[in-house]
Amino acid sequence: FFSLRPPFCCFELPKLPTTRSGNAGGVSPKIMEDQQKQQLKRERVSLENEIDQKLLALCKIDLSKDIESGLHAVEGDIEALLQALQKVNNEMMSLDCTTVERQQNEHHREIMQGYFQDFKTTKAKMKHRFEKEALLKNCQKDIEEFKTGAAALGKERDAIGKVGDMANQILAIGESSRERLQAQRSTFGSILDKSGTLIKKLPVVNDIIQKIHKKKSRDMIILSGVIGLCLFLCWLYWK
Repeated sequence: FFSLRPPFCCFELPKLPTTRSGNAGGVSPKIMEDQQKQQLKRERVSLENEIDQKLLALCKIDLSKDIESGLHAVEGDIEALLQALQKVNNEMMSLDCTTVERQQNEHHREIMQGYFQDFKTTKAKMKHRFEKEALLKNCQKDIEEFKTGAAALGKERDAIGKVGDMANQILAIGESSRERLQAQRSTFGSILDKSGTLIKKLPVVNDIIQKIHKKKSRDMIILSGVIGLCLFLCWLYWK
């Protein structure tokens, strides 16, 4: 923005002489009014300088940082200064002024209006910039959240892949165990079949064994009888 007010130059305002009335010894109303004008002029110059600095500071605020409260604080300060400047100008215009002073007051009133317009324009631009920065931050936040979610999804996918590999290994082990169990069942079946056949043949074997035992017993009886007969014959012969 460009201010309508000329560059401020430091100068001393002339001091008006004070006079004493003949009977009261106080300051005359004219002198008091002139002193009030000088005081208001100093306040006006000070306020205009401070508004210039605040407007420059408002334009230089870095909105990439989280300083929303600072932005509102500067705007509030400028609004308060503008209200104070308007009050000073109104007081100046309410006083009796010379033609030169009225022209100066009109010039400063135009400067004040320029300040109001500059502040309105700058405030709108800063609001637009702030909303743009906020939107950019939200976009960056969404991108970071998406990246985080994608990374988590990738980790979860890797974990699922590992679980799938482990499941495949377990299924392979189970299939191998099933094949071994089938082979063992086949072997046990063959053993059971042979055992059944052997059990079926056991009665025949028992019969044969019993017959052998009976035959041995009969042979022993016959052999005993023959031996006894021989001994008896020998006894008769020797007798």
